[in-house]
Amino acid sequence: MKKIATSFCTLLCATGLSSLSNATTVMIIDNFTTNQSVQVNGAGANTQTIASAGSIGGYRTMTLTSSGNSEDPTTLSVSNTTNRLALSTPVDATANFTVSWAGATGTGFGATDLTHYEELSLHKLKFALRGADFSSNFTWTFEDISGNTASYTGNFPVESSSPPNLQYEINFADFVNSGSPVD
Repeated sequence: MKKIATSFCTLLCATGLSSLSNATTVMIIDNFTTNQSVQVNGAGANTQTIASAGSIGGYRTMTLTSSGNSEDPTTLSVSNTTNRLALSTPVDATANFTVSWAGATGTGFGATDLTHYEELSLHKLKFALRGADFSSNFTWTFEDISGNTASYTGNFPVESSSPPNLQYEINFADFVNSGSPVD
């Protein structure tokens, strides 16, 4: 079984710099301490939403889509022993996954304003890729309660011969709005 991202993220957080001091403020979106696993055998899709105390909004939804005819499952999981999100795919399969934090009733981050959290301007998203066999693309999308979206797409340029420990920081200003700005 090849492992596309054996440990995708340790912590997922938005960081910002206070205009009042040199202190850094961190808001954790998901600390990956609540176990969750979604599997697909062969080609297909599976979605699961769970209550997650360590996730902003209190809920995490994971969707996994896999192609291929392998008898081995494609698995997207969170383990509280490693605090990481992991994707494992059979050699003959291709997988795509989505992780969403939308609150219990689709209310998003629990009415948290990422740009003015406690009057400190949060201005970037920060995450890490801890292991992977192959390069892959990623997209982050924020959606407001009016349905407006802003997205950023990037790439994990991973060589199978060198284990990664890649830190990513994406400024909110680098997100592209699909129409009206995300509120």
